[in-house]
Order: sequence, then C-alpha cells, then structure tokens
Amino acid sequence: MRPVRRKISPHAARLRRDRTDAEDCFWQAVRNRQLDGGQHGEAKDARRTVFLEAKGFRILRFWNHDVLENLDGVLAVVSATLADSRT
Repeated sequence: MRPVRRKISPHAARLRRDRTDAEDCFWQAVRNRQLDGGQHGEAKDARRTVFLEAKGFRILRFWNHDVLENLDGVLAVVSATLADSRT
C-alpha cells in the first residue's frame, strides 16, 4: 500500500520548515509514537485554542525554554495528558 500524501497549506509547510530549536527537539522526541507528541501572543493563541478545541483537539503549550531545558518534564505532561484522554 502506498503512503498517504496529505496536502498541507503553504503556511503549515513554512512552519514545519522553519521550526524553532525547541519545536525540533520536541518533535524528534515524539516522532513515530516514541512517546507511547515566547513565539505566540495571548490573543492569537486564545482564538486558535477556541477553534481547535471546537474541532475536538486538546491544546498543550510549553515555553521553548521548558522544551530545551526540561524535555523529560514536557514529555511527562504530554504522556499523562494522553493517558487521561484514554480513560
């Protein structure tokens, strides 16, 4: 079976291509289900959160510093959130 190719918006493609060191570090850690998953403004984040939660997503936000300096703690929060969502 051939892999599914999803078409992404130019904005999403740019965000993936130009990700921060913290984003890269995080995605390296959670890629391929290995987890067993100061860039934003409050108003924009609030609108984005409302939109995504209306679509059924749960939003977790971490400071870049936390990802770079406390990746284990960030991954623990993600893991616990995933476990809670399965109950």
